[in-house]
Amino acid sequence: MKRHTSTIDARRDLLAALETYAAALASAGRPVPYRIRDELHLYRGLDLSR
Repeated sequence: MKRHTSTIDARRDLLAALETYAAALASAGRPVPYRIRDELHLYRGLDLSR
């Protein structure tokens, strides 16, 4: 199960990075690109609690 855990960890890290990026854009008054918003929506919908 090590591979499964590392995949979930990588997805959590990616979500955190996307959230940070989107927040930085918003604080600078810049729009979040559609692709980034779509990725955020996708990763927020995944169950990453395992």
